[in-house]
This record gives sequence, C-alpha cells and structure tokens, in this order.
Amino acid sequence: MKSKGSASRYTFTLVILCILMLSIFFPQPGLFAKEIGMSPVLTFLAMFVSGLSLSFENVRSSMKEYKTILFSSVVTFVIFPILAFTFTRLLFPGNEDLFIGTMILSTQASTISSAIVLTMAAGGNVPLAIVITVLNNFLSVFISPIILNGVFLMGNRISFNTIEMIRNLIMVVVMPIIIAQIIKHVLKTKIKYLNKLRKPVANLVVIMFVMIGASTAAPQLSGNYSIVLLVVLFALILHLAVVLIGYLYAKVMRLKKEDVPALVFCSAEKTMTSSILIWNNHFASYTLAPILFVFNHIVQIFLDSILANLWANAVDNEAAVPLQQG
Repeated sequence: MKSKGSASRYTFTLVILCILMLSIFFPQPGLFAKEIGMSPVLTFLAMFVSGLSLSFENVRSSMKEYKTILFSSVVTFVIFPILAFTFTRLLFPGNEDLFIGTMILSTQASTISSAIVLTMAAGGNVPLAIVITVLNNFLSVFISPIILNGVFLMGNRISFNTIEMIRNLIMVVVMPIIIAQIIKHVLKTKIKYLNKLRKPVANLVVIMFVMIGASTAAPQLSGNYSIVLLVVLFALILHLAVVLIGYLYAKVMRLKKEDVPALVFCSAEKTMTSSILIWNNHFASYTLAPILFVFNHIVQIFLDSILANLWANAVDNEAAVPLQQG
C-alpha cells in the first residue's frame, strides 16, 4: 500500500511536469484561464475543500502542542522570508520579477492539501498538521500583505493597497473555510460524499495553477532556459534549509516522533494557490514571477515525498522489531 501511494504521488508530479511543458509551448489555454479571472475561483475552491478536513476536535486535541505550532509560525513568517530574501539576492541579482515572486512566495503558509497528505504518508500527527496549516493560512491573510508592503517600499520599489489585498484574501481564503464548516454542520450525514471530492479537486486546482503560471511566464522563458535551472536550484536550497531548521528544532526540543513530520512539512512547504492569487491581483506585470511558484511546488512535492517515505520506512522498521523479538 505504501509503495502504491508513493507511485501515485510521483505520477502526479509527472503530470504537473507535462502540463508545465505543454503550457510553455502552448500558452493560450492558460492565458485564457487567467484573463477570465479563474485564479480567485480556484483559490476559493481549494480552500473550501481543505476546510472540510478541519474539525473543532482537531483544534482542541492539538493545542497542547502550542510550542510546536508557534515555532511553525515563526519559521513560516520570519525565518523563511529572511532566508528567501538572502538567497534571491545571491542567485537573482537585479532580476525584479524573481525578487517579487520570491517575496510573495516566502510570505505564504504551507499548502494545506499536500502538507497534510505528506504528514499522513510519513506516519505523522495529522490533526497537528491540520491545525498548523489552517492557522498559518489564516495568519497569512494579514501578515503577508504587511511584510510585502514593508519589503517592497524599501528603495521605493512598489506600492500597493494593503487593505485591499487583505480584503481579497479574506474573501478567497478565510470565507471558504467558514462556509465549509457550516456545510459540515448542516450536512453531517452526507459529508462523506463531499470528502471524496477533496483530493481530485485539490489536484485539479494545482494543475490549473501550473497551467496559468507557466503560460504567463512562457514569453520570457523562450530562449532563456538557464533561468529555470537557477529557479530549481533556489527552490532546492531554500526548501532543504527550512526542512533542516525544523528537524533540528524537533531534535533539540525532543518532540514526539509523530509531531516531527507535521512541523517540518507544514513549515517548509509554501502554497502555490495564494501566491498566484496575490501575483495575479497585484503584480501581474512581473510576468516571470509565476515560474518561481510552479517550480518551487514541484521541488517541494518531490523532496517531501522522498522524505515522507523515509520516515514511513523508519516507523515500519521500529514496529517490526518488537514482533521479531517476540
């Protein structure tokens, strides 16, 4: 069963890569989806299906791990942006598009769907992962615009309406989670049918955002594919650095083994949906920025799938030892 799940994740990564290449060479469908305003709709849909997985029991049972939850927020909104700012200056000096994209991405929370699925695959604390991701996504609605406003105003780069960004994010990030909770309460006996739609809908949203992002960046990528290698290298270094920070914290604080995957995945991953939404609404003129969101998503899914399998193998081996001894 475990190998089948792993193969499924790698298959989806290959699907994303295929959509990415097709969208670069045939950008018209992605550009059309962008022009008709699909980004807010897709983000709303993604947050709604993610909200179906949240319950008050999850929140109550996980609050005793408040130190882990707090550290995850510090990594998400302080450590990650600082590292991203530093690395982008080293790898992309003078590239304003990728600087804008990096800062947008770095201020977002983790991907709700994949962070939770990977925690589950690793044998981790799923309720804790749910609480961390939902809380950080809620906080990002208010924290991300403030950080972006401060960073972009340095050197008189860009100015934008912070209040408008917060209002837009509330409508497409917070409201769908609230609506999902109301529907769960009203349709108690039928919610299992909606839950079956969560994974296919989440996958569809990711595919659509890859198509929109790659299609928008396609003109600048033409004949300049070396930038892709730099973006992949950037995403790889940054992701591994944050994974290492989370893992070291878990060791120092002696966290329970099942809490480690929840902390690491929910701190190191970044959501592509909110990143593209913010870019599309406020920074669409920086056309190369979305390629950073797309390749970062591919890199983090690939690396974290490997890590989840390693953790799952370790859990299986530990469980097998008592049986062999008996």
